[in-house]
Amino acid sequence: MFETVDSRAIEQAGDLLDYTQLAAITIVLLGAWLLQPLLDRLLNQSRQRMQAAKVWVAHLFVIVTAIKLPLSAALLNKLAIELFNSRQYGAGVLEIAGQLFGLWLLYKFLAAALAINLSPLHAKFWAGKVVLPVILLGGLLSITGLLGYVLNWGFTIPAIGWHISLGAILFATLTVIIFLLLARWVNRSLAHSFLPQAGLEPGLSTTVSKIIAYAIVAMGILISLSAIGINLTGFTVIAGGLSVGLAFGMQEIFNNFISGFIILFERSVEPGDVIEVGASTGVVQRVGIRSTTITTRDNIELIVPNSNLLTQVVTNMTRSEKLVRTRVAVGVSYNADPREVRAALLTAAQKEALVLPQPPPNVLFKDFGDSSLNFELLVWTDEAVQLPTLTSDLRYHIWDELAARNIEIPFPQRDIHIKSGIPWSALATDGKQNDQHS
Repeated sequence: MFETVDSRAIEQAGDLLDYTQLAAITIVLLGAWLLQPLLDRLLNQSRQRMQAAKVWVAHLFVIVTAIKLPLSAALLNKLAIELFNSRQYGAGVLEIAGQLFGLWLLYKFLAAALAINLSPLHAKFWAGKVVLPVILLGGLLSITGLLGYVLNWGFTIPAIGWHISLGAILFATLTVIIFLLLARWVNRSLAHSFLPQAGLEPGLSTTVSKIIAYAIVAMGILISLSAIGINLTGFTVIAGGLSVGLAFGMQEIFNNFISGFIILFERSVEPGDVIEVGASTGVVQRVGIRSTTITTRDNIELIVPNSNLLTQVVTNMTRSEKLVRTRVAVGVSYNADPREVRAALLTAAQKEALVLPQPPPNVLFKDFGDSSLNFELLVWTDEAVQLPTLTSDLRYHIWDELAARNIEIPFPQRDIHIKSGIPWSALATDGKQNDQHS
């Protein structure tokens, strides 16, 4: 009878303790929610002091804003667990809640990272269709106690003695994804915000940021390989053996890869340059490791292998400075005054908005042509990609100025002189004799 009473008392005490932990979890959530206005005020003050207009600062505050609620709940729940343990109470329910808070924190962090690095539509897809189901499945397995068995499941490769578990593969995959997102964020923050504000040129900022991003990706790959259990020493031996075959089969890829590093370090072509490759002219948008992206005047993107930029002649119109000069040829009638033509051409140049006042436009008297006096208008501009539009507009202005001054643009003319004094019969006789000799 006493044993029955004791067991009932223990069950009632356990139920009371469970209710107490549930009440503690409720208090934790309520406390985390009440802390949010205070945290928002602190974040706003910090944002104003740290000049949140900077890209990397803005991204940092996006992540902190996303994780502040689950982070607050996780920290308060940790305090509750310590309090229960100090009083020698069981904290099993609180520990399960702590696991859920950790998964919540991980989801919000990854969703914020995706929102920074991807478009809103893609970020929503990856966060809702991939990250959330994986985290929910992990939480369910953790609560039921099956997570350890699932993560420890794996296989062994007897030939090389490698044991690869599912948990190691998931950890390696997550590591690579995190490092890729981190590299992309670091690349954009350094290239567009930090390095330009530090005084580096745009091309050098792009080069340094890309090298740091590639180093971060390489570090993530090495960490993921170590997590899987791959012996990097043995891996280098295998990679050395495969490199000989890959060198022949992927020669062009390696050639473009090395060319990309040469272009990045040499900085012969940088984003924003107006270049001419073959018959195509456009603005360099991105210099990658394998290829360079160029946007033409027709808004068509050209993917040019980097090796072509090293082995072919490339005209860089804005390599050292943005100013370029263009020429417009004009032919006028011999009846025109050359000095009045020069004044008309200079007036036409002044009417065009793309023409720079300094250096000033100039007019060259090129030649006395067969049918016209040939002039050439020389103007400077800092919009190299707009040269076709500039020359077209200049021709419109030149036509208007010449018409206003009654200066004609002549047609090609040929004067034919027929020699007189030779009888037609003589010409006919000469023609017959030539036919007989032939």
